[in-house]
Amino acid sequence: MKNNITNTIQKTNKKTRKSSFNKKTNLNKIHRKNNRNETNSNTKLNKLHKKNKLNNTENSIRFNRIRKIKNNKLNNKTKNTRLKNPNINILKITILLSLLTIAVISSSAHFLSKNTNSNEFYSLFDPSINTENKTPNFKNGTQNNLSSQNIYDTPNKSIYSQNTTSLTANTNDTALTSTDQILADIAAIYPVDLTPNQTTLQTIISQLGANGYSAVDSDNQINMTNPEQVYAFCQAVETQKEAKLTIIVITYNHYFYIYGFQTQNGNIEISHSSYEYQNGTIYHKDTVYYPADFWQYTEEGYLLFEGRCYSDIYYLIALSDMTEKNALRIAPLDQKCRELNQKYILPIGYESNNLFLIDWNENHYENLDFYDLFDHFYPLVFDQESPYIVDYNPNNETIYQIPKDEFETVIMSYIQIDSNKLQSLTNTKKDAPTVTKNTNFNIFDTKITSTKPKISTANFPANYQESFTYQYRPRGFYETEYSDIPYPEVVNYTENTDQTITLVVNAVYPNENIAKAFSHKVVIRPFADGSFQYVSNEMLTPKEHYKTWWHSDRLTDAEWEELYIENASVTSKTQKQKQEQQQEQQEQQEQQEQQTSTIDIASNIDPIFENSCTDCVLSDSEKSALNEQALTAALQAKEVYQNIQINGDSRWESNIEDFTKQQCQQVVSLLGKAGYTSVSDDINMENYQKVLDFYAAYQAEINAEVTIFNVNSDGYIGAFTFISREKKLQTYYVGIGWQYDGNPLIRTISMNDVAELKLTEKGYFIYTYAVTVAHGSARQYWRIKPLSDQCRALTKKYITGLSYVNYNLLVTNWDKNTIEKILMPCMFADIYRKDTGKNLQIENAGIPAPLFEDIMTTYFLVSTEQLRAACGYDEHTNTYLYEVIYAAPYPPFGEVVAYQEHADGTITLTVDGVWIDYHSDCAFTNQVVVQPFSDGSFRYLSNRITQKELEIPQITNN
Repeated sequence: MKNNITNTIQKTNKKTRKSSFNKKTNLNKIHRKNNRNETNSNTKLNKLHKKNKLNNTENSIRFNRIRKIKNNKLNNKTKNTRLKNPNINILKITILLSLLTIAVISSSAHFLSKNTNSNEFYSLFDPSINTENKTPNFKNGTQNNLSSQNIYDTPNKSIYSQNTTSLTANTNDTALTSTDQILADIAAIYPVDLTPNQTTLQTIISQLGANGYSAVDSDNQINMTNPEQVYAFCQAVETQKEAKLTIIVITYNHYFYIYGFQTQNGNIEISHSSYEYQNGTIYHKDTVYYPADFWQYTEEGYLLFEGRCYSDIYYLIALSDMTEKNALRIAPLDQKCRELNQKYILPIGYESNNLFLIDWNENHYENLDFYDLFDHFYPLVFDQESPYIVDYNPNNETIYQIPKDEFETVIMSYIQIDSNKLQSLTNTKKDAPTVTKNTNFNIFDTKITSTKPKISTANFPANYQESFTYQYRPRGFYETEYSDIPYPEVVNYTENTDQTITLVVNAVYPNENIAKAFSHKVVIRPFADGSFQYVSNEMLTPKEHYKTWWHSDRLTDAEWEELYIENASVTSKTQKQKQEQQQEQQEQQEQQEQQTSTIDIASNIDPIFENSCTDCVLSDSEKSALNEQALTAALQAKEVYQNIQINGDSRWESNIEDFTKQQCQQVVSLLGKAGYTSVSDDINMENYQKVLDFYAAYQAEINAEVTIFNVNSDGYIGAFTFISREKKLQTYYVGIGWQYDGNPLIRTISMNDVAELKLTEKGYFIYTYAVTVAHGSARQYWRIKPLSDQCRALTKKYITGLSYVNYNLLVTNWDKNTIEKILMPCMFADIYRKDTGKNLQIENAGIPAPLFEDIMTTYFLVSTEQLRAACGYDEHTNTYLYEVIYAAPYPPFGEVVAYQEHADGTITLTVDGVWIDYHSDCAFTNQVVVQPFSDGSFRYLSNRITQKELEIPQITNN
């Protein structure tokens, strides 16, 4: 039955918040990477950031050179061409790295601060904890004063808890009950002075199994207890029956997770609660809910499941939700296989080496990378980390000359190869300077003098000697691999008559939802003293059926020379030479635009020109080129304007009758397809990367410009060109109207100094003119990075039009039991507008009670009595008080950034408060729960707000 329980579910993307924790294991003194990292944002860039502090100018050249090298390698080319504007590319990486670092630090600080509240942890051994606030006491594993409710609910957390139907096969029918019971059982099992290792975890998991729980370790190195519960649940999923399941996952770093699964009609809902155990105390960290977008029980005995979760750090980078992917081994694995895996395979793994990724044997070593093997074997031979590490400055590539005996001792301890053969497959030098062992000298200076790098002896210790050496370069900046890779698992073995052992190994890759990404056969030669050698590796999976895209080979000598030696001459150029080169490229581009132009400027320009710049940085020819560019771009959307009706002659409006939202979207799309950066209200920006590049250059004080075509809702097109030049920031604006024949016409031109420019973490491009322009606000902005169409639709339906500064609906925590806190007469006008699409018109002094009560009881779970008590009801006139709201200047607005649909039909919206006036795209975050109805109406059920970048507005209820 186990092998037949396979069910895959693809569902609509659901969004919720996820916070999880890194895990590590110590197997044969090797720490291997966890395959379920927090937010999957520990990407290659994050790894590099820990190793390198980038220098923008020099690294920009190197970054682009390695891109050319890789491209040429793939295309069998031998000669590179220089990329345009290399500084821009490295600046993007540098800024992203900075954002990552800031996000991690700030998120960690916020995480710690918000989780140290007394309601957020549960003391296991302190009887003084107040039980009235639903915080339990556990003494020696016993549970005191537990209420019938979920005792772990707190005002700040929503925790998974339910009476889970027992699926255990035990005869005593041990129930997997509520979260409080699970925590009580864990409290009784965990030692106070917990030292996470495999032995300790084996004891904990075994005891949990004896209590009837399905439990497993986070690295799948210990057999799951009570796997039959999971088999039964998977069978229920396949047969579309109702069932529930709880799985406890114990990690190697003081954390444990409780997964709750529910299935009905083949759909699966998952809850994931994270806890930390420290010194006898359990701290609750987070709980998230999400539907299973992918669910599969594999032939190999793995349960794979995936869902969409919200992560603050990941959202800052990708402006989207994070996909959580999990792989839990359900079927037991032979203990001998586990021991063989931990001794022979896991210490090497698949990271930064190809020992298990290619075919090789003792007669064919040609494709093995012995330098990578030196890195991996060194700690096993000398019981310490390798001292041959990369330079702290990534601009200086490090080269070591390792003594022959040392290098060969490391390699030959695990590979049977003679010295001559090894020398033929590596770079060696005779009479090169070396360092004797046990010195404190590690890093050698590299001096580039001609076509070959040479080792400087200036910093050598006095006791260096001339000898035969192996030339060694540690992996550098451009050879770092992707951090989330498969892990090996021995699934079968054969003890051969020649005393060797053949291991069959599967590569398990949770990141790609696969329990066997590829399979290979490794032959080991063990010795009586416990040592061993690798004899061969054979890939069992055909090469066309798998890709090791996450693996990166070392640079060849030719690639290394091109990257680092030529880089020395490149980085020696002065800044003036670089600027001259950029200016030359800019002039060439302008000439090309003029040559290819087909627009007759004179017949399509009739503008009013306004100039508020103190010192314009653009020449007249540049202005003409921008005018021409604006008209050329507008012609790309001419088909939309063919049958328009013009009514009026305003220079600041299109004067087009009934220009639709669909037409506006079409114009933005056509401009985007033509390569222009285009945007409109409530429409994602096309080609937004150009704006990010511009901002990076602006911050680095590099001359740059970008043009953004803003399509107004009436069809008027504004071409905003931002110019950063000579430490000045200006805009050149071209306003494009339309003629009766559907041809574009320049109606206005203006030049303005920009006093302030800010790009927020979520991608809001906010700027302020030195002099406020006519018909403009103090601060202008666009959302540069995309927001999903569904989030935009949810924002428009449920959030747009609600105020953060006039009433308590969005700035107070409330639900059906505390709804009186938000009832204010002044909120009715906004709710009326959401219901009718019209502004409220009052003929007399008050609002008729039937109208007021009908709308308010539709949108809120509130009684007529509550409304009349709180909202100024006048029983003599049967009306409610009408309070006029005076608009606040530049108030915050909400946007839905994530959402979760629940089985009961309700939707939880994650809403960020955007306050442009304070350059904040996440001033505060709301969790708004709404209940849609079949007729299109809906009801607000609750709100919870969390302060983020700014203080929450305080509303006075008069």
